[in-house]
Amino acid sequence: MHKSYKLDNQVLVVEIGNDSTDMRDIHKIFEEGLDSGCNNFIVDLKNLKTINTRLLAYLVTFFVKIRNKNGNMKIINLHREIMKILQITKLINIFDIYDTVEEARLSFIKNEQ
Repeated sequence: MHKSYKLDNQVLVVEIGNDSTDMRDIHKIFEEGLDSGCNNFIVDLKNLKTINTRLLAYLVTFFVKIRNKNGNMKIINLHREIMKILQITKLINIFDIYDTVEEARLSFIKNEQ
């Protein structure tokens, strides 16, 4: 099951559940976040040991959408296998990756200064 919560008015944390095959729920969370004025997202992948191509493609698509709205997306809690996939696909150079929510949250503050 996927869930989300706001850290503040500008940052939404999206926890991707271990069933990442249903993209409708994930899409709804991101869209509702954007509609509410949130433009910074932290995607928590702690529940995933690997990532399928559909979810990976969706994250790239939504990353571009967020950037086009002057926002940003950080990814946290990557399992070793997901990190390997990001390295192989060279997406490691696109996504900002952090270990914790707090590190990712602080990176938004640093980027604003």
